[in-house]
Amino acid sequence: MPDKKSIIVYGPQGSGKTRHAEALRKHFALATVLDCEDIHGVQELPATGALILVTHVPERTRRALHIDEALRRLQHEPAGYPFA
Repeated sequence: MPDKKSIIVYGPQGSGKTRHAEALRKHFALATVLDCEDIHGVQELPATGALILVTHVPERTRRALHIDEALRRLQHEPAGYPFA
């Protein structure tokens, strides 16, 4: 089975990204967590297997969830990769 594409979870500092990172990683079936402060472009990010935590969404990305949406999915949806 190929690696899942990486997912970006974004939100302001103190919003719970790091606190919930491991639970989100497991829920979305990803291999690792990267906690990044300032990323400006998707070319700087791993393409597969990572839950990437940032404060702002990089330009030209399609696989990003605001922390509130990620936590809603964690609490109310079955575990699994959220993007088709």
